Amino acid sequence: MGIRFEIDAARRVMLCELSGSLEIADILDALQGIGEDARIRAGFRQLFDFTHAELDLGEASGTDFVQATSTVARKNPQLFASKLALVAPQPHQFGLLRMYEMTNQDVDTEIQVFWSRAEAEAWLFQPDEPDLDES
Repeated sequence: MGIRFEIDAARRVMLCELSGSLEIADILDALQGIGEDARIRAGFRQLFDFTHAELDLGEASGTDFVQATSTVARKNPQLFASKLALVAPQPHQFGLLRMYEMTNQDVDTEIQVFWSRAEAEAWLFQPDEPDLDES
């Protein structure tokens, strides 16, 4: 089990790579730890890469996973991202993270799930679109 994250405060980016067999508690602990890091601020762009991770939900359902992770993220303002890219190359992971995306449509964060890290990074680091209201 491994959860490694790096923060680039100058670029306002947080990258997190997950690997090995992970239970819901592991992910919740990681979210809590990331949220407590003084370098991260609300509005950072964030990428969580599940490429090398296996989600072991045990007896929990996908809904339990989505509710638990959503609750922790909503309670910690540091975790509010301007953009959140989730990389999930395996179908069951992709489905779970799409559920997370759909459940959190009401938060002020653009959330997108991708099959590959390259796609996620292209979306995450594209220049922000200019405001159409500004003349």
